[in-house]
Amino acid sequence: MRNAHTRRQGFTLIELMIVVVIIGILAAIAIPKFSNVSKSAKEAEAASILNQVYTLEERYKQQKDVYTTDILQLEGGSEIEPDAKYYTFSVTSNASGFCAVASPTTAGDAAGVSPQSIDAYRQTFRTGSC
Repeated sequence: MRNAHTRRQGFTLIELMIVVVIIGILAAIAIPKFSNVSKSAKEAEAASILNQVYTLEERYKQQKDVYTTDILQLEGGSEIEPDAKYYTFSVTSNASGFCAVASPTTAGDAAGVSPQSIDAYRQTFRTGSC
């Protein structure tokens, strides 16, 4: 005769479905938070390089008495573009000095990042112009 209290082995379908639902809920909460953190990290690249361009422009002006509109004329300017992964950088001149602009690249990794810029007064903007 079989023992009435045999041990059940494995999980029921209901138990597995509950676990799948819990994992789905946790993923739905975590993915948007990760996306925001990832976007902020990518945008930090632009801020640091724009500050570098500002410093290099000020150094250039001390030497030549004018701002340049060509990043390659800046000391170390040829290293800015290759180091940047999510942005391309350009400099334009205006009445108040210069405007360095960080434009998002067309690469898939740069999707969702915002353009940024900095002017000769070290004011930063969340737009592609000063």
